[in-house]
Amino acid sequence: GYVIKLLAIIRKVDDEIEAHVAPTLVSHHMLLASVSNEFNAIWVEGDVSGPTLYYGRGAGRMPTASSVMSDIIEIARRENLGARCDVDHLASRRRDGCPDQDTGELSGARF
Repeated sequence: GYVIKLLAIIRKVDDEIEAHVAPTLVSHHMLLASVSNEFNAIWVEGDVSGPTLYYGRGAGRMPTASSVMSDIIEIARRENLGARCDVDHLASRRRDGCPDQDTGELSGARF
């Protein structure tokens, strides 16, 4: 059988980095299928190391919900003020979904 897990998948394809987040069917035979509740896991496949799994407690349901609501409120506040692509005054990194002026890379809300 299978379980549905929300997975963030990042991989290198040729010289490009491909990344996406999506609900995914995971076989019960895989270790990732048993990750639940406040636990998170990262599956890494290296050229030399082969597959490795890092597993531990995440933030949990309530801290995660609080962070998501905080991000939504901040986005709504900025929209209401007409602010676009500014640097967050509370953090040293960009969180506004705008391209970095030096690298052109996009930033986003924390996950």
